[in-house]
Amino acid sequence: MFSIAALLTAVMIADLRRETPLKSLLSIRPLVYTGKISYGFYLWHYPIVLGLSQYGNFGKMAALMLSFGLASASYHWIELPFLAQKKQFAARLTAVPGSIVDARLPGMILTSAGPLDWWRRKSRWEQDSNKH
Repeated sequence: MFSIAALLTAVMIADLRRETPLKSLLSIRPLVYTGKISYGFYLWHYPIVLGLSQYGNFGKMAALMLSFGLASASYHWIELPFLAQKKQFAARLTAVPGSIVDARLPGMILTSAGPLDWWRRKSRWEQDSNKH
């Protein structure tokens, strides 16, 4: 199922290279702005939803609005200033031929088998609960 979703996403992205109704729809300013603040929304929404969901539908609606507001504020006051500094430092950085390999090394270590396969082991609580 994941492969179908990935394939459809790739087709949709490829389709956005030319003028289509989908491209026009996704170019609407509120959707573009929502895309810009989406990472902040991702970071903020979970703790806010946890805190306010106990208040029912009102809490969920308040969590949505508060998450959107905090994502917008963090985008303008945190992300944009850092993005502006990124342009300043980008001119100083030079590409090192081995940097691609270096960037992949942590991922290769984390995904390798061996002592890092902690996620396969059952916790002590799971082992004890299976005895009863």
